[in-house]
Amino acid sequence: MMKKQVFNALIYTLIPVFLSSVLAMIVTKFYGFGFFECLFWIGIVIVAIGGMSSITGNASGSRIVSDNSDSQYQSLANIESLIIERESTNFYANFKKHTVFDPKISGFGVMLAGIILIVVGNHFYQ
Repeated sequence: MMKKQVFNALIYTLIPVFLSSVLAMIVTKFYGFGFFECLFWIGIVIVAIGGMSSITGNASGSRIVSDNSDSQYQSLANIESLIIERESTNFYANFKKHTVFDPKISGFGVMLAGIILIVVGNHFYQ
């Protein structure tokens, strides 16, 4: 099982690095930017994408937005429905299953690829 997770992390790291290098070459050829400068900025975007792909689950709170004059009553209804939903799903007993941040190998692999690109781009660009 551990071999499979390491292999998946390696795949999710190498594919974005390879595709980003190809994209940086294309941008360098057509637009005249530096290769390592492109790698740096693409790396920042990839870290953001990897971080966002790790966010799953339900938010643990109601809305704060009020769009009518009865916002106090709407907020009470939202809180009551949230309480009913949490009781029906046994939210507190299974809190880890209901979390918003659920780390996955794919998300960490993509973030690691972005960090590698940032380090390489920053190191050689300077």
